[in-house]
Amino acid sequence: MRDEEAPDEEIEAVLQDRGTGGRDEMNIAEFPITLLADRAPRGQRRIEYSDRIFDPGTNREIDRRLVISAPEEYGLPTAIDDDVILALIQLTRRQNGFAKPEVHFTRLQLIDLLGWPDKGRSYDRITASLDRWASTYLKYENAWWDNEGRRWTSGGFHIIDSYKLGDGRAPGGRASRCRVVWGREFFKSCQAGYLKGLDYDLYIRLTSHPARRMYRFLDKRFYHKSEWEFELKDFAFEHVGLSRTYRDAGKIKEKLRRGIEELEQVGFLEPLPPEERYIKQGRRWLIRMARAREEAIAVPPPEVGDDPVVQHLIDRGVSAATAVELAATHPAEVIARQTEAFDWLVARDDRRIRLSPAGYLVEAIRKDYALPRGFATKADREAKRREAEDLFSQAHQDRLRERERASQERAARQAIDRFWEGLGADERARIDEQALAEAESEVAEAYQAMTPASLRAVFFRDTIREPYLRSLLADRVSS
Repeated sequence: MRDEEAPDEEIEAVLQDRGTGGRDEMNIAEFPITLLADRAPRGQRRIEYSDRIFDPGTNREIDRRLVISAPEEYGLPTAIDDDVILALIQLTRRQNGFAKPEVHFTRLQLIDLLGWPDKGRSYDRITASLDRWASTYLKYENAWWDNEGRRWTSGGFHIIDSYKLGDGRAPGGRASRCRVVWGREFFKSCQAGYLKGLDYDLYIRLTSHPARRMYRFLDKRFYHKSEWEFELKDFAFEHVGLSRTYRDAGKIKEKLRRGIEELEQVGFLEPLPPEERYIKQGRRWLIRMARAREEAIAVPPPEVGDDPVVQHLIDRGVSAATAVELAATHPAEVIARQTEAFDWLVARDDRRIRLSPAGYLVEAIRKDYALPRGFATKADREAKRREAEDLFSQAHQDRLRERERASQERAARQAIDRFWEGLGADERARIDEQALAEAESEVAEAYQAMTPASLRAVFFRDTIREPYLRSLLADRVSS
């Protein structure tokens, strides 16, 4: 076996072992190392977390601070990137027990461990995530625990030193060998044993990223005692990673609610009524978290039985406990309508469901989301189909639709050409700059890397400029 390759059976063992033998590095469980969102706000290159704790080693309070920065080219790491790091930790533990900083895998195996669909976008996510981690700089001030020296330390490093991916364009490329090399300081902490056990299978089943963040942080804290009280804003902003734009306590509670409910449903948190969960002290709010009793955790998930509504939800990634709860508390017609709309979004790979498909479906049912624009229920579509068949043959309908589509496309193209030809050189340059700035990051990166110049120019015209001009003209018409 070549040194750069890991046997498939070692990695496959991780997939079988992930529920009982997971690990988490405790420094990155204490403070978030990513945004909580699926993408960074435009122009944001830095995030900061901080708190104050009592340090028994020095017998005084210390201020801890973490600053995370990343170049604009790759952007700040997101919640998905957090999952990638945790999955790589699982692979490293099983593959070499943290004896070596290199971990070997295929993107297909990593995607399977993450619970992502085997689609092209998932493979692209791996590449984008590793780009972000290799370029992201973490600066700790009294916030990185040195397990060998038994003290809080300061310093800065990259969590990943380098990575190498096999050629995804070659035959069988999705299963080609890949390698990640951990950053020295992060790997040193893992080797020093600053790790805790983690039910990785439970982590992957959680559908919301706030729930996943809270699970990792509280699972670390519950080692010391089974009940904690935190200042609400400190808990939400500094340890869960909630955006600081939510200044009102009521809004913060609302944003935490779904994650807390999910942790209650899986038997990790003790269910508490709002008056016990949140405590007012003067002008500040506290949040109370208690680990569920062992007997509560041991309770098996509710029986699904023959309820087709519950089974349809489970088939779409919803946990059994949540599916039973939804079926019992929401009208069947609401569940059917939202499930059908969800399937419609999945078929179109809609960006709204990419981050957490099952989580989106659960929230859509609970809040009875408005139906997506362009979506019609099966019943509505069937009624329209029968009405149309009474008037025209199917072939005639097809011809009419094709003529209409072609006519609309010609009109749109002519409008774009007239608009573009009427612009001067300076206006054209300005529009090209705006089009590139508003293009999807993957599209812009592909354009920047493309050669030769002739192909690059055609790609820019068809993929970046034309969609921008279509949107620009549509906005003018609608206004």
